[in-house]
Amino acid sequence: MDPIIVLIVCKAAILPYASDVEEANGRFTGHHPYEWVYKHSKMQCKRMEVPLTDSAANMGADPRPFTPQQCMQAGIMVGAHWDLNHSRYKFWRVACPTKIIDSRTGETIGWKIPECPHTDVVECLLDTAI
Repeated sequence: MDPIIVLIVCKAAILPYASDVEEANGRFTGHHPYEWVYKHSKMQCKRMEVPLTDSAANMGADPRPFTPQQCMQAGIMVGAHWDLNHSRYKFWRVACPTKIIDSRTGETIGWKIPECPHTDVVECLLDTAI
């Protein structure tokens, strides 16, 4: 399976008020204080599938295995990068694919891509891919 990270991103609104320090910091770093947007007491979120590439393997090295730990670590970095480039939706959670294992043989027969959670606080909009 090609490495994929699933980001759950939710609608956010940049706060119109900010302290002088937050304002100056925002001009320098691009980060501004924001709040989640709620509709009927639920955050409006969507699932984004982000394919990853192994740059070392692309240059001829042996491909590295894509472990759950590497997925989570990469997910945090991709999520932070997402926040820098998007103002309407902000990174909320990361999810990683899970193996589908044949219970008789113990072999991996496929992968399950996580779906956007439907909970008391989250309402998922249409799923899209980057």
